[in-house]
Amino acid sequence: MPFWNPRLLAVQRSAFSRAAVLATPLIGLLVADKAFKLIMVERSVGPARLQDFSSFGPEMIARHNLVVLGVVIAVVGVLLSHLLGRRRGKVGVSVGWLLSLPLIYAATVLGSVLHADAEPFDPSIWQAAVEELGNLLALWWREGLIAAFIIAALSWHFASASQRPARWRTIALGGLLVLGCLVVGVDFGYFIATGVQLTNDDVGYAISAPRETWFVAHGSISALACLPLTIALIGTAMTYLALVWHRPKSKPAGPPRHTVPLAPLVGAAIALSIAAPALPSDVALKAYTDSPLLHLTIDELPSSLRRRFALGMGGSISKRVQTLTFGPVTTARTATTRKLNVVIVMLESTRADATTVYSPGLATTPFLAQLARESLVVDNMYAVIPRTSAAWVAILSGRYPASHEVIKEYASRGPVPQMQSSLPVLLRAQGYQSAFFTSTTPFFENDRDILRSLAFDKVVTQLQIPPPSTGLVTPFGWEDLAVLPPIGHWLDTQVSRGTPFLLTVMTNVGHHPYGLPSGFPIAQYTRRNPQQNSYLNCIRYIDGFLHQLVDELRARGLLDNTVLMILGDHGEEFQEHGGHIHGFALYDESLHIPLLIRLPPADGRTGHVRGLRQQIDILPTVTDALGLTLQGTPLPGKSILGSAGHDALFFSTHSERSSVAMRDISHKYIYSFDKNVTKVFDLSRDPGELDDVRAATPAATISQVETDLLAWHHRVNQSYLGRTGEQSN
Repeated sequence: MPFWNPRLLAVQRSAFSRAAVLATPLIGLLVADKAFKLIMVERSVGPARLQDFSSFGPEMIARHNLVVLGVVIAVVGVLLSHLLGRRRGKVGVSVGWLLSLPLIYAATVLGSVLHADAEPFDPSIWQAAVEELGNLLALWWREGLIAAFIIAALSWHFASASQRPARWRTIALGGLLVLGCLVVGVDFGYFIATGVQLTNDDVGYAISAPRETWFVAHGSISALACLPLTIALIGTAMTYLALVWHRPKSKPAGPPRHTVPLAPLVGAAIALSIAAPALPSDVALKAYTDSPLLHLTIDELPSSLRRRFALGMGGSISKRVQTLTFGPVTTARTATTRKLNVVIVMLESTRADATTVYSPGLATTPFLAQLARESLVVDNMYAVIPRTSAAWVAILSGRYPASHEVIKEYASRGPVPQMQSSLPVLLRAQGYQSAFFTSTTPFFENDRDILRSLAFDKVVTQLQIPPPSTGLVTPFGWEDLAVLPPIGHWLDTQVSRGTPFLLTVMTNVGHHPYGLPSGFPIAQYTRRNPQQNSYLNCIRYIDGFLHQLVDELRARGLLDNTVLMILGDHGEEFQEHGGHIHGFALYDESLHIPLLIRLPPADGRTGHVRGLRQQIDILPTVTDALGLTLQGTPLPGKSILGSAGHDALFFSTHSERSSVAMRDISHKYIYSFDKNVTKVFDLSRDPGELDDVRAATPAATISQVETDLLAWHHRVNQSYLGRTGEQSN
């Protein structure tokens, strides 16, 4: 039978109807997921928070408004299905509903053209109408293709259910339906809770670290976020039970009287996917073209193969990629050595532009702005990996941190080895006492292992701090003011001993979900995003904490004999590039952090520091300020006090499955393992990193950058896995 025969792969009408019914919950969930996202984009409200639905108004009547369409489609679908059902039975009913969507969409576009303010025959208006129709195809062909294949597979199964392997097919197809509901339902719920889509990075992290994922997510899970998945699973179960209960009676063998051909259904879906434009003309809609079933499952297969074979396929590695052999490191005194105290304060999730120091018009950190006048302010300070534990490694050991998976493997090899460049260890040899204070839990990811490898003399976490009356402000621990009494007690001990000290403090407030102690006055910084407004209030709380911490030092006569460094551990995303929180994106909102260095007033050093700087520069800066010289294995950082900065900075995400990036003086390059592509941004004219200029960048430049990025990533990993980090090409 020729492949163009319309009755190719024909199945009984009853089998097709049963397949359509069983596929309805998953297909409905797919459509609802996409429709919800597009509605939020159409409203142009920035973050897609559910509370934005409290202000429905005339602005909703716009272009392909899916709320209005849904009502009209329901009415027209009933009429079409009734008319076609009288002639074609149950198949006609299904076809009527399917036809209602494109017909009403086309009618809506035509109506908007006819009622436009321009002349009806204005070519630009009709061109816009064509673009709108193109948007429909670009946005929905994936869902159409998935629906066609699901219905075809289920139809084939029901048509051949009398064959022996039917039970195994039932289990396999049922499992795939449930898995599909899980993928789409979780993505839908994640979008409701966060306003952004679920990514491969999120899924990969959830698989590699389920305990940590639950720890972070359980506080944000709501009944509303679980509703899509719950409805889909219950709907699937109920339709299956209904089909089993109303199983058609067996009929005598012979050719079926009423059949439905599957080839036209699948063929039309494939033809539509080929004919449809790859992306919609509206830039705002491009992020929502992918279906979760494709993006979070199938897309991962080819990208895994690319990641496996990408390393080592480039050219020679350039000199900007350092050799990372981490052996013994020691300090030696010089003629300028002095016994100054060192205080390093790391601020949770604090991006540079969230502070008054870097954004003078934003009144979040008045004390920090005052302190900046007597400090060095580093203009271009960057994290390496936008994650707290990674910041600890970079800042306190002077080495590049590795991904979560590599650190986990590193820590699993028996007793956690001591980092040979640990700042507490280096200063202990010079007579220093060291302590690490934080009001957060030590049981997240590999935090305890990292703290052990850094080898502080004293570590105080949430476990050792009496619960304050304010209770937990985030799932991670207490408010930061709770840590001041134990810090004060430890400082008193050091004063009585007369020994120099290294004090490291890690704050908690500022972490998602941006909780604050009850009674803290809330200011209105932005109305665009309620979460971002809560975040900026957290930054204001941190500023008050810093004020009191500095007062603790000043009250004991320690401040003017101390090197004080205040910096962010990483930044935070608020959908500047579609992302949420931090960890898996390498744009400046996640990487650009504040750094203030207050030296003793006698040094007379204030003002702004230029050049590219990174967290790996903190350790050599501390030893430089103390007049110590580093000996042994070279570290990748440079003293901020005595160098012009780096020619290039390297970055990585927290997940081994994600991205690496490099920044030089004028450009940022972000290489995605997932898509095997490099984005290029010209920072001199596009500081917001919105315009990818890869097409205008020489291929040789991109090839060299990718080679260097893969080599750097490989060398960092190997430095933790017991080898030298050298790579041959």
